[in-house]
This record gives sequence, structure tokens and C-alpha cells, in this order.
Amino acid sequence: MARKKIYNHNRFDGGMTDNPRDTLDLTKMAFISHLDIYRDPNQMYVLPGYIDDMSIGGDADGMKLYDIRAMHYVDSKLFAVGTKSDGTGSKVFFKDDPTDTNWQAATGGEGTDNLAAETYLVGTTSSNLFYSTVDTTTNVSKYDGASVTDNVATIIASVGTPNSFRIVAERAFDNIFYANKGGQDTGVSLINGATFTLTQKTTGSIIQDIQTADDTIGLFGSVNYPSRCNLLIWDSASLLIDQNIDFGLGRPAALGYPAGVWVGVVNEGVDIINQTLLAKETNRESMAIKAAVGTTSETLYRLYAPTNTNGKIMPVRAQYFDAFLFYARIPADATPTEYREGLWAVGKNQIDSPLAISIPFDTTSLGSVEKVYQMGTYYYLIHSNDGSISRVDTLDGTYDVPGTIETLIYGADSPYQKELDGVSIITENIPASASVQVEYRTDIDTAWVSMGTSSTTNKQKHNFTRIAGGTPIGKFQEIQFRITFTGKIVVKNILVATTETDELPFAS
Repeated sequence: MARKKIYNHNRFDGGMTDNPRDTLDLTKMAFISHLDIYRDPNQMYVLPGYIDDMSIGGDADGMKLYDIRAMHYVDSKLFAVGTKSDGTGSKVFFKDDPTDTNWQAATGGEGTDNLAAETYLVGTTSSNLFYSTVDTTTNVSKYDGASVTDNVATIIASVGTPNSFRIVAERAFDNIFYANKGGQDTGVSLINGATFTLTQKTTGSIIQDIQTADDTIGLFGSVNYPSRCNLLIWDSASLLIDQNIDFGLGRPAALGYPAGVWVGVVNEGVDIINQTLLAKETNRESMAIKAAVGTTSETLYRLYAPTNTNGKIMPVRAQYFDAFLFYARIPADATPTEYREGLWAVGKNQIDSPLAISIPFDTTSLGSVEKVYQMGTYYYLIHSNDGSISRVDTLDGTYDVPGTIETLIYGADSPYQKELDGVSIITENIPASASVQVEYRTDIDTAWVSMGTSSTTNKQKHNFTRIAGGTPIGKFQEIQFRITFTGKIVVKNILVATTETDELPFAS
């Protein structure tokens, strides 16, 4: 007897799942990219695309000449620091408003130090800007609004292994905390006002990220070799450790505190010192997103990668609503030619929502992202390894980056063969030039097959029941869909209907 099965997605605040065959929770999808799931639990919104923001005096690419490395807002200006055009030192630029057409060179903003690729620019209440620099030593330099003072303090004697060197700075409780990362260094330095204290505290952990929460500071690091991740939670006033939470094997990559929960991103199977795969993971690595529970952690989401070539995970100082963001580019094939790439988010939509994971900003079109800076609803992305700057305003924009979802895999809950009745997607009225495209794959083939595109202006119901040419989709045991939303589209409902036959797979 034929049996109909309905999968009705009318709530989207569950985010992405690493078990897409589990269809008991229809708030989740297998993949969500460039869609906002944190604004309304019952709707998804395609987010705007990016615009170039590199102009100096009418030269649209002028800032690329200076290989911009970092940004910070202080003293009513948005500042950026990069290299001098002749490569002999640093140069500071500013904007009075994030939407200003041109950047301007800051008065007295040139220094003789050289910038590292992992420069951080931070400010204090006294309007001083501090940024990390590197030559044969690693230093902190200062811009006070009138001139640059090179090498205010030396953080560490040498950079050690280049891939392991990165200075992480976090503004917290009117102080700036620097994690002194290079080789095996485990110190945390402190800026209070204009005073720099080298190695304020020794942690016993190689710190990879620092975040603040309420009256505490979280330090995410590695405690031994091969690396095992731990989260140290400090009291902000005394800088004494309140908790030491185990996050398992791997490289600690990013830390956040969404919805009052400590969440760490771990690059599993990677040695922190040499950035190489551990023996137990010689054929693949994985990114695990974990939440602290007591003195240990539980995995919320894990994504396996067939290779670590060109893969990257790094912290960013930005949030989307209450979700914390980090950057990740995870290879999807062994070559690799495809990636799960962008600013990833972990956060809640509503108080009764789960901690949801998604990729609200797809950065594939930008190339490798080096830094992210948030200013209100504006996000500045420094990318492409050449100082390129792109800006996105989450309230409005060009909408030239499509939103994409890959649905759950339907049918694994039953061994019988199925037939597709149809797919129906409900949106608000789609604007001119917008479209909804649906592809499918069965049992689970690697190639996606088009079912068609709906692009009629003001259309709300987008129905798909046959592939191109009118040929019905054959019988299958499992089926999955990829849906691409191009333009400013609000998604309200996704409905998938199948009919289950009495045939088992070996009867076909």
C-alpha cells in the first residue's frame, strides 16, 4: 500500500546538523549559507552581498597598495593600518563615517616597523591605537592621533614557527589583553590606558583566542604536545582561574560566548606547533564546534574534511545578533576545488531555540579572508592576501550573493523505495530578477540534477514536481535537495512530499 510522507519545514532556527538523515527535527538543514536564521525563527532571509571599500582620492583600489591588515573604531573614527607603499614600515588611515567614499591618510600615521600578516589593531579609552608589528622581534606600536611610536613594548623575542605565530588581542573591562603566541610562549600581556605590562600572567597554555563574558575572561588554548585544547576562565578583576575546561584533542581555533554558553571551535587532528595532521587523522581532519558543560565539553557539530590543503579556521571580533562569528574555509573534496567557506555563526534565535550553526556570510567570491571588523550593522572584510577590503551592510545592499541550503536527506527512516510527489517553497513576494532554483540527488549521488527555476516577479509559491523535460524522477530510497535563492528573498516554508511504495531496494 502506498504511504505518503510529508516533511514540512516551517521553522528554521535549528541551524545545520552533521546528521542529515535524522528527520525528526525539521528545524534543521544539512547546509545553510548566506541566509539569516537568527532574526525570526519562522523565516530565513537572504543577506546582502559585498561592495568594494578601498578608495583613496577616487582611486577605487587605492588601499590595496598599502596591504591593509587590521581595523578599529576609536575617537569617533574608523582606523585601518597597513604597510607603507615602499614596504619600509606601517601606515595608518581613517574614515569619519563607515559609508565615506574615500579613506584618508592619518596625520603622523607612519611608522618604521613592519607589519605581520596577523596584525591586530586595538584601542583604549585614552584614544591610543595599539597594533602588533613584526620583524625579527614582535612588538606593539602606538598611534596617539598625532604620531606613531614604534615598538612601545616587545611581546616575544622571536616569532618562532611562522605558522604558529599569531598575536590575539581582546579589549575587556578597559584593558587590552594580548596572548603572546610564538613557539611555546604561554604569557598574557596587558595594556591599561597607555601602560604596557609584558607577561602580566603566565597561563601554562598556548593561547589561541580570548573572549570576554559577563565578569569573566575566557582563554582558549593548548596545554601539551600533541595538542589538547582547554578553556581557562578568569575572574576579570583578579585574573585568577575559576575553571579549566577540557575541549579534547586538536588545535583550538576560535572561542565565543553566545547565549551564555562557552563555545569553542577545534581543528581536530592538527598539531598546534607544526600545523600538521596527527597520526590518528592522516587521511582527513575535522572541524568540531563544542560547548562547555561543567569541566568538559560536548560536540554540537562536526564537519569532516578529506584534506587540510588550503583549509583555515580563525577567530574574528564580530557577532551577528547574539551569535558569535568565526571564519572557516573547510575543503569539501580532496583536490580541493570546493569549500564550505565564510563567516560561520553559533547562536540562538529565541530563548527556546537551540544553539544553531550556520554560515550567514558566504565569502567564496572574496578569496581568503584575513581579518573581519564589525561596526554596527557593517562588516569589513580584509581578504585576498593583498589588503583588499569589502564591506557588507546587513540591512541593505546589492543581494548579488545567493543564499543556499542543502536539505536533510529524506527517506532514511524507512527501507522501502519512494517516489517524489513534489517540492513546494513558500516565500514573500520575490522582487524582479530574483529566483528560486531547486536541484536534487538520490541515493546519494555526488552530482546535483536541476528540477528548474522559479523567477516570476511577486510570486510566492514555487512548486517543483518534475525535472527538466518533463521526465519523472525515478524510484529512490533517499533524496536530498539543494535550493538556491538569488535576490532579496524571505523564505517562509519548505515542503517535501514523497510516496512510499511496498518495494524494498533489492526488489527494484
